[in-house]
Amino acid sequence: MLVLGAVVIPLLLPTSSYDNLEGKPGIIDHKYRSFPAYAIPIYVYGDLSCHQKSDHCFILNGNQMPFCIRELFLYSGLFIGLSFKRIWLKYLQRDWRRPKSWLFQNQLVLMGALGIFPMILDTLILPELILWQSSTASRIITGFIAGIGSAAIFIHILCHLEAIGNFLATLYNSLVKTCSH
Repeated sequence: MLVLGAVVIPLLLPTSSYDNLEGKPGIIDHKYRSFPAYAIPIYVYGDLSCHQKSDHCFILNGNQMPFCIRELFLYSGLFIGLSFKRIWLKYLQRDWRRPKSWLFQNQLVLMGALGIFPMILDTLILPELILWQSSTASRIITGFIAGIGSAAIFIHILCHLEAIGNFLATLYNSLVKTCSH
């Protein structure tokens, strides 16, 4: 929904009305009085979560998108990764006729870390070590891979929350049975 809104809303805005939205993540840098009501939530979210540098954003209908290219593809990868939750869980729940090692139990976290690492390399490490300027292609690729990696970590967390919820439900049911006798 977020990705769809980020693409559709700039197309619905009047042509060439909103650009140069650069700011700092974590704060609302702009006043949105001139924005139509339907565009305000996604642009405020983009303002809070992204630097919105013009040269790092796609321009649709002459309007700057609310997120930079990397963030747009990170959300796309996250959505696609979470869509495959059932497939990932089936893979993880296969019986390999061996004890479940720490590596096996935490492979989603490891996959997630490996997915996020290229983005860290592209944004933090390489620019400091060598004269490296990330390109549109590297932002698309690293953002998308990091989104899938983030989905793997979220799925791992959700699995543990589900297990804790099942344990608490079982505990509650046994307490209710004990108290009713």
